[in-house]
Amino acid sequence: MSAQVRGQRRSRLRRILRGMRLNFITLGLLIVLTVLGLSLIRTSLLKNAQETGTALTQIYAAEGESNLTIYETLLSFGTSSISDRLASKTSREDLVSSLNLYFQRVEAVLGKGIVDPYLVLDGKILAANPWDGDTPMMSPPRNGIRKRARPEAR
Repeated sequence: MSAQVRGQRRSRLRRILRGMRLNFITLGLLIVLTVLGLSLIRTSLLKNAQETGTALTQIYAAEGESNLTIYETLLSFGTSSISDRLASKTSREDLVSSLNLYFQRVEAVLGKGIVDPYLVLDGKILAANPWDGDTPMMSPPRNGIRKRARPEAR
């Protein structure tokens, strides 16, 4: 190719590029705005997700604390009631009947299977849900309502 043809091609390319200069600037601005917009959206979404997680954590903690307070109140009520009945020398049958009613109410309030209350009376375990392995204790602790752990599954 001759130098004249190369020169014509270069001048034509320069004219085309000068005409497209505004288009390139506009494209560059759009790319910058898109990147900035995506960055702002991402930051906003991450901040909202963090706030939601924090709020959920606080709600779960408050619910757990509430459940523990309810459980503590029910245990206090139950031990006080049983202690009063024992002090007034209530018959064993009446004691077992009131204990079963208490166990039903605890289960109604807390939900089935949440706690497994029982009473150790005269060395024998009186449980709402007896299971294999309930045996009289040789040296029972003082009478009262306690929570027992379920045996581990094998």
